[in-house]
Amino acid sequence: MSESHKPISDKFYLVVFACLAVLTGMSFLVSESVPSRIATILIILGVSSVKVFLVAAFFMHLNVDWPKVGGMIAVALVLSTVLVFAL
Repeated sequence: MSESHKPISDKFYLVVFACLAVLTGMSFLVSESVPSRIATILIILGVSSVKVFLVAAFFMHLNVDWPKVGGMIAVALVLSTVLVFAL
């Protein structure tokens, strides 16, 4: 059951880091320039969701371990649903 995957280069991690930095800058600019508070919140939440995906997928290596993580998430969802209905 050995899983082999191609190692990711350091240059790729630097590109992901640069994307995260640009997205952080975008969040700051949106918070300073968009007059609508609701629009600001929605845009920043969207940008934050992209940043969470990038960090989880590449820095936490979940893109490689997704089948295992998906199984754990499915079990957690089932158990939390049972808990909500039990209470």
